[in-house]
Amino acid sequence: MTNSSWKGVVPLRITFVLPFFSDRPIGGFKVVYDYATRLAARGHQVVVAHPQHLERKRPLLRTLRANLSRSHYLSRDLARFWYPDCDSFTMAFVPSPSPKYLPDADVAVATGWRTAPWVADWPARKGRGYYLIQHYETWDGPKNAVDATWTLPLHKIVIAQWLYDLGCTQFH
Repeated sequence: MTNSSWKGVVPLRITFVLPFFSDRPIGGFKVVYDYATRLAARGHQVVVAHPQHLERKRPLLRTLRANLSRSHYLSRDLARFWYPDCDSFTMAFVPSPSPKYLPDADVAVATGWRTAPWVADWPARKGRGYYLIQHYETWDGPKNAVDATWTLPLHKIVIAQWLYDLGCTQFH
């Protein structure tokens, strides 16, 4: 499909939610950055959110320490070392994936089992909820917690037939 075939398409406001920020290459993050870059090139407004933490309740002292220990001003520069096109979309560095820290959008995309419950709880003004499933993430969390995310009221996007089959057989 050529860019000319996209004429007349209404630009969307899209938010991707990663579980954290990494100054080193991570395959799943690179894939999200690639999607963000390509969607932005087609005229969509794309934000990739990097929360500092994912806990629902965090002690104030721990939050203050985390804020003091990281400089988000340097984060985009660190990302450029391994992803030079990160200027094509907005990188948001937020305390948590709470809706109060993120812009209103048309589409909200959770990118992992730890971000899916947050996006599922967002109000409609933050975007229609999607869940980008790049792996069965039991390697990164308890099986029951990972499995629970597959049943959340989010539209699932899987990247492989085996994930589609898993979703159809175990979580339908």
